[in-house]
This record gives sequence, C-alpha cells and structure tokens, in this order.
Amino acid sequence: VPYSSDFVSRFYQYLQLPPEMQTGEPESEEEEEQPAAESETEEEEENIYFQMYLDDLEQIEEMSDDEMQNAYEKLLAGDASVVGTICESWLGSIAQMAIPYAAQGANLEDVIQEGNMGLLIKLTELVGAGEVPGIDAILEGAVAAAMISYTEENLEDQVADLIVKEQEKK
Repeated sequence: VPYSSDFVSRFYQYLQLPPEMQTGEPESEEEEEQPAAESETEEEEENIYFQMYLDDLEQIEEMSDDEMQNAYEKLLAGDASVVGTICESWLGSIAQMAIPYAAQGANLEDVIQEGNMGLLIKLTELVGAGEVPGIDAILEGAVAAAMISYTEENLEDQVADLIVKEQEKK
C-alpha cells in the first residue's frame, strides 16, 4: 500500500487541531473588513493548499469495490480496526463533496474536517451493527449532514456578524 499509517495519523491529528493551529495564524477577536485584493489572495492560497491536499490524496491507493465491501463486513461484524482503512478510502470523496459547501462561504478545510468527522462518528456507531443495507449511502449521508450542519452554523455566524457590524455603524 503506497500510503503510510504515519501519513494518516498526521492527517487525523491535523483535523483535531483548532483552526488557528491549522493555519498557523491566530483567530482575531474582531474581523476587520479586508480589501478585495487581500481576500482574493487568501482564496488563491486556500486553492493552493487544497490542490496540495488532493495531490497527497493521489498517493493513497483506492480500495477496490470488493476490498471495500470486505472492510464494511468486518466493521459491521464488530472489527473496529477497519475504521481507519475505510476513512482513508473516503478522503478523496469527502474532499470533492466539500467543494459545493465551501462555495457557500465556509472555509473549505473546515468543511472537509467536518465531513471527515461525520464519517468517523458514523463508522464508530456502525461497529458491530450487524447487517446494514446501503452502507455507502448511509456514510455519504453522514458526511453530507456534518457538512450541511457546519455550513449552516457558519452562515448563521456570518449573518450575526453582519447584523452587529450594521448596528455598530448606526
């Protein structure tokens, strides 16, 4: 297998870091309005990091349908050791699923993180669950639900910030 457990371990450690630790920049208490050029630069930087992430994902060998089905069967039979393997195989799909949600104004890396956490939580719930038809759809639904929840919370925060800013102007 071309990926190492160290890569996966570091990836999940990264996902557990607070956002300010992931970017190396502290979150400011007050967000200042950024000039358009600065905002575009941040967006370009985010796209570069996302492309680097996708490039790293290409190094992970995808599981065949049979291998994935075997991993699901082990999971449902109670073998929690396959959770990491299943998560690895979903990383690329989750990254692609995150793009439309990030287009709604949420940080792409955060949406991916939420999707990965949604998958991990659902897989943990399914350990030893017995026969579960449509597991791919269930997992995809869990990922999407986590992304939607995060995106809605992010939108609510943005609206609240705008209301506060408008009230401060008055």
